[in-house]
This record gives sequence, structure tokens and C-alpha cells, in this order.
Amino acid sequence: EANEIAENVGIKLNIAYPCLYLCLICALSSTLSRFSKPTIILYMYNKKSIIFLISNLLSSFFPFLTIIIYTHLLSAQDYGVYYLTYSSATFIYSITVGTLGLAVLRFWPTATKEHKQTLYTTLYFLTYTALIIISLSMLMFSIFTDTPITYLILFTMIIYISYSLIQFKLMFIRSTYRPYTYGALHIARTGFSLIFGILLYFRYSLYGILAGIFLGHFLACLLLIFERQDKEKLKFQLINKKLIKDLLIYSIPLTLNSTLMYIMSYSDRWLLTFLASIKSAGLYIAAYTLPSQILIAIMMGMHLNLYPKDICAYETGSAKKTKAQLADHWTQLLAIVIPSCIGLIILRNNLITHVLGTSFSATAIGLLPWIILAVFFGGIKIYYVDIALCLAKKTFMQIYICVIIAIINILLN
Repeated sequence: EANEIAENVGIKLNIAYPCLYLCLICALSSTLSRFSKPTIILYMYNKKSIIFLISNLLSSFFPFLTIIIYTHLLSAQDYGVYYLTYSSATFIYSITVGTLGLAVLRFWPTATKEHKQTLYTTLYFLTYTALIIISLSMLMFSIFTDTPITYLILFTMIIYISYSLIQFKLMFIRSTYRPYTYGALHIARTGFSLIFGILLYFRYSLYGILAGIFLGHFLACLLLIFERQDKEKLKFQLINKKLIKDLLIYSIPLTLNSTLMYIMSYSDRWLLTFLASIKSAGLYIAAYTLPSQILIAIMMGMHLNLYPKDICAYETGSAKKTKAQLADHWTQLLAIVIPSCIGLIILRNNLITHVLGTSFSATAIGLLPWIILAVFFGGIKIYYVDIALCLAKKTFMQIYICVIIAIINILLN
């Protein structure tokens, strides 16, 4: 059935492949035409850019390996259940603790030494409050569901808690520009999750994989005991009500934006689940996850280094410096992402055949070029276009854009 679908899709889409190549090549040419050939590489990278990029690629190696292993171990239906459970946990993180993490990236680099202790305590107070409220809500909801759903809700809850704790700490490490520590903890989190997931799979099947994700995050949290570079300590008497209000004003629009982004990015999976089957969703998820893991890892690696520089340039108050830095950001991002997109499209047959399980590969080959194009534009929005609104503290404007995109997304799906 999957082969027949892929063949029909492939016949209809083959006409569009030259158009995709042409768009990507034209964009690459317009970017590189601004530079003389000997200066391109030197202009693109510095030492910390390379460190952030390598650490993010290494940490993304384990999720990439996860796709390879789990598409061979799990059926399409079980893979869909595993992915939707994990993505639900990360979504809840993104609309709660994740928005506070973005506040860390925005305010921590420019905070004074006197202000950092208050900011540190207030942020952690809001984080723990969110974790407690969400966890209790999920526990109450699980009581009124059937047994299989109850287990999935409980796994979603513990993954959400562990993921939130490690990711929030990583935001602090990232904002203080420590690429080695960031890379080590990021790699430990993804590596432990995969190792424990594989070991527990042979005993507990799908539930073993979900338990392995939690254990991997938990062990990474334990490693934070040895990370003692933060001078600030929790002093709850320093909680500042005005600061809480300011942080919420900054974060609430980001929460709405994250919700809309989830609808844009994941509504297709859920619609396939309800309108077709969990098996169809599993086939589509595997096809989508493979290129998105690769491209998002590359974009995130560049963003880790460039975003703090964007903030520092903006805080100087010089429009000229800010424009120059954002132009540099744009050039570096496109110069590495566009060749990656072209390479993935050209090599899609060999890549998918050797990476995904047999039951997944046929569908993925037909869908991959379109998925790459979607991930490319989605990444440009997140890692470049949205930066201007974050710098200007006008995050509410992102909602208008996302509402339009989300409505179009759902209607077309």
C-alpha cells in the first residue's frame, strides 16, 4: 500500500522537482554574489560559531539515530504513538517553561550583576510554579481516562518535567556563551535517552522507549550537579512582583505564538491520526522527521552563536550596528542551509533507502522535497524573521502572522 501511494505521489510531484532546485539555487547565488570567493568561508565562521554548530550537530546525531533504529524496531502505528507522546510533552514545555527560557535568552545577557540574582530567583519561581500546576492538572486528567491512555498521559507528564528542567538550565548556559558545557549536556541528554530507550524496549516495548527518554533526561539533570559556574543562588525573598509582571507580559505572547506554531507544525500529524489512522500518521511522521532533524540542527547551531550577538548589537542603541549584525546573521544562515537543502533533495533516494525502515521508505521518498521546502521556510521564520520582533520586545505581533498561517495550514490539510 505504501509503495503504491509513493508511486502515485512521485508521478505527480516529479514535475515540480526542477522548480525546487531552481528556487534554492537562485537564493544561494544571490547570497554568495555579495562576496569575493576567497572571503566567503572566513566571513562565515569564527571559533565559537563552529563550536556551537558542532555541538548541536553532535547532539542531533542521537535523534537522527533514533529515527533509524525506531523505524526498524517499531511498526508505523507504534512509531506514531511514540512520536505524538513525546511531541506532546515538548509542546507543553514550549508553552510554559519554554517561553521563560526565551526570556532568559533575551534579558540575561544584558542584566547587571545586581539585577541577575533577582532575575535568576524570579525565573526559577515561575518555572517551578508552572511545573507543579501542569503536572497536577495532568494527574487529575489521567484519572478519568482508559488505562492505555492513562499510561501515555503519565509518560507525557514525567517526560515534560524532566525535559523542562534540563532545557531551562541549558538556556542559562547558552545565554552565558558556554558552548562546551552546552554541547556536553545536550549530547548527554539525547545520548542517554536513546541508550536507555533501546535497552528497555526489549523488555517493555513501546513503554520502555518512553521510560528511556525520561531516564535520559533525569541523568542529564544529575550531571548539572557538577556544573557550578553559576554564581547565583535561589533566594525566594528576592522574588520581585514587578519583574514577574514584566516577564509574563513578555512571555504570554510567546505562549500564544508557540501554540500557533505547534498547530502549524503538528496539526497535520493529528489530523492524519483522526481522519485516517495512527499508521498513516506514523508513516508521515518518519518522512517529515528525517529532513527536519538535519536542517533544524544546522539552523539551531548557527542561531546559538548569532542570536546573542544580535542582542548585544541591538542593546548598543546603534541602528547601523544592528542592521550590519542582522545582515551578517542572514548571510551565514543561508550560506550553509541552502546547500544542505539541495544536497538532501538530490540524495533523497539513497538516504531514505538506507536510513528508514522498509515500511517507511517508499512514502518518504515522494514527500521529501516538499518537506524540505516547508522546513526551510519554517526555519527562516523562526531563526531569522522572528528575531526582529523579539529584539524590539514586540512578540505579540508574531501572533497575527501565526494565526493566518495556522488557519491556512488546517484548511489546506
